[in-house]
Amino acid sequence: MQQSESSPSPIVHDVVTVDELADYLRLDRKAVYDAIRRGEIPGVRRIGKVYRISRHAVTRWLAGTGAAPRFPIATDTISQNLS
Repeated sequence: MQQSESSPSPIVHDVVTVDELADYLRLDRKAVYDAIRRGEIPGVRRIGKVYRISRHAVTRWLAGTGAAPRFPIATDTISQNLS
């Protein structure tokens, strides 16, 4: 069975990139970076200048069984990553 164009790409790794999460949530990458900055997406870790997100934390959050972080994440390089 072929996947339709409107279906988001499945997340297959335990840790995903901002671009992979944006594709899965059907958002542009700026919206994902903005949500990270506001502390709305759980399971986010910054490693150097890049962000990695836990697939399991996002899956629980979307299912309503996991909470988003209580405090925004320090994002002094987010604007640099958008370029």
